[in-house]
Amino acid sequence: MQNRKQQIVELASDLLRTRGYTDFSYQDLARELGIAKASIHHHFPKKDDLGMALCHWSQDWLDRAFNRIEDNHDHAWDRLEAYLEGSLYWIMQEKKVCPLCAFHHDLNLLPSEMQEAVKELDAFEIQWVRRIFEEGKDRQELHFEGEALANAYLFICTAKGALYFAQSQGPEAFHCSIKQLKRLATGQT
Repeated sequence: MQNRKQQIVELASDLLRTRGYTDFSYQDLARELGIAKASIHHHFPKKDDLGMALCHWSQDWLDRAFNRIEDNHDHAWDRLEAYLEGSLYWIMQEKKVCPLCAFHHDLNLLPSEMQEAVKELDAFEIQWVRRIFEEGKDRQELHFEGEALANAYLFICTAKGALYFAQSQGPEAFHCSIKQLKRLATGQT
């Protein structure tokens, strides 16, 4: 059985991805876990402490996802597409956004330490995508113009924007955007 601290972080990660960081409280956690708020304060005296634990959880979540993608896909575009399809699954089936998107929604309300941690999470994500673009170009699997980093930013911004539209417009809005992204990344006409 998970220890109490891990249970709190796991539940908080679900609430982060469904409500956002500022829209859940220790009372929400206590009610869902059937414990007193004091038990949560014992592990995380302030919500900022829990927020930093959520940043660490998000780093682990991303790391596991990226490793799983790389273990299961060899071709660069297949890796990028697995990233996209996983994101679409979470938003459409699980009704959850990625933790980075959740943090971005509340970024200006986060304490400076958490803002820095989110900036590091962003860098981790963008560097993974950049590396996939570089490796794909080196292996002649991807044929794009410009620098890999610029294409990685374009890829992530397009993907996250397409995910937001998919929530209201349905998955076709997402697939339409991603089809164009694939054309740009692979040099297809």
